[in-house]
Amino acid sequence: MTLCFRKQIRSYYGISKNLLIKFHDDAIDETSTLAQILSSEAAVSSMLDMSIRSLPGNHGLPLQQVLPDVPPAMAGAVNLGGELLASIAAGTPWESVAKDVGNTLRSETGGNAKELELLVGVIANWIESNPGLPRLLKQ
Repeated sequence: MTLCFRKQIRSYYGISKNLLIKFHDDAIDETSTLAQILSSEAAVSSMLDMSIRSLPGNHGLPLQQVLPDVPPAMAGAVNLGGELLASIAAGTPWESVAKDVGNTLRSETGGNAKELELLVGVIANWIESNPGLPRLLKQ
């Protein structure tokens, strides 16, 4: 994390209850660094209530969604675009995210639906177990 970002967290971050999610296959993960900054340098360090969960998947998982069956021509176009993006991102930290974009409509990625369901479950359980959190979503 950049020095500027650390300074912003130190000066302005005021959320005491936090859920950090670390993905198993995440080449650009900074969960450990963020946890250290929040626990020792943030304005809310003295009252911090932080949970860290480790889940399967990578940085791009929260951006994905379970899609209905789509026509093969559309799936082919999306997969081709993903392959192009992956080739452009090759050798960079974004390579795994680019590959996920390309895998969005491939049939062998059924595991993503399970990983997404697990992610949603972890977040929902964390919200339910923290009754003091502001309720931003309508019931």
